[in-house]
Amino acid sequence: MGGRMGNRNSYRAFAPAGVRLILYAALPALLLALQAFVLLYAGRSLLEVCAGLYGAASVFFDFWIFGGICARGTMAFEYLKTSVRGPKLIKRALVWDGFCHFCSMAAIILPGAVLERILLQTGGIAAEGMTVRLFTVLFLDYAVWLLAVSAARHVTMMVWYYVISVCAMGIFMALTVGALGQIAAGHIRVLVPAAAAALLLAVFSVKHVMRRMEGSYRDETIETGNADD
Repeated sequence: MGGRMGNRNSYRAFAPAGVRLILYAALPALLLALQAFVLLYAGRSLLEVCAGLYGAASVFFDFWIFGGICARGTMAFEYLKTSVRGPKLIKRALVWDGFCHFCSMAAIILPGAVLERILLQTGGIAAEGMTVRLFTVLFLDYAVWLLAVSAARHVTMMVWYYVISVCAMGIFMALTVGALGQIAAGHIRVLVPAAAAALLLAVFSVKHVMRRMEGSYRDETIETGNADD
């Protein structure tokens, strides 16, 4: 319990309240409302599109949380690099960030599928194919988001965050179309590589930021020492 509270408090130090409200409340509610509206009036499901939109928006909003944390020459996180508790604080915040995004994606995809089942009468949500579809979409969305934010955190300009978020949407949709085609053909094992990719990227995304910050601090220390000489 104390660990979770520590992670949450660390994350609040980075993520403004307004950004948290948009990412974890307003945007999921809006996308679920969009899914319900299209189901009711068009008889079609936008489940995968809503998942992709949330992933892309999450990449863009990362600009206000960890924007430029891996970039060389940025002063935004300088005080944390030189602090004794700084690296631990950042690591906790990164872990909680990943956890919150995964939960928000699940909060869009799983209820969205329930709406699809109710409004389109697509059958039991516990059916093997449906379950594989939901979790494949969830893990792909999470994996692409992790990959995209890991790249975006190397830049400090908002326009590049926007470009990367759009690319993330395209990559997710392409992977999802391919995965759903495999599932429709009866190849349900596609869930395993999607889950493995999400897990590996979750670990990589945290370790990569920590390594970049440590390397940046060492480089700056060496440069400062050379300047003094």
